[in-house]
Amino acid sequence: MTNEELAARGAHAESLLRAPEFIEAWDNYRAKYLDIIENSKSDDDALEARRMLRAGKEARDELERMVMDGAVATDDIQTARKAFDWRQLYSKT
Repeated sequence: MTNEELAARGAHAESLLRAPEFIEAWDNYRAKYLDIIENSKSDDDALEARRMLRAGKEARDELERMVMDGAVATDDIQTARKAFDWRQLYSKT
């Protein structure tokens, strides 16, 4: 994947994470499974809820990794552009 593609994917992932709908959905998902963990009468139910909560967090963490990868790619793009600008400046002399 190119730096431009990583940067675009990171920007899109960030917009998803910041979207009010995603924030609300995540809060509701988390609250549901925390409630099951806290109030279940069965260890199996609590364990399954914990697994579901962990799976949801892993998906969210993956989006956050995409944001970080996009930020690094954006920095790489900017660094490459600056280096290119400097090369052009010095090649004219």
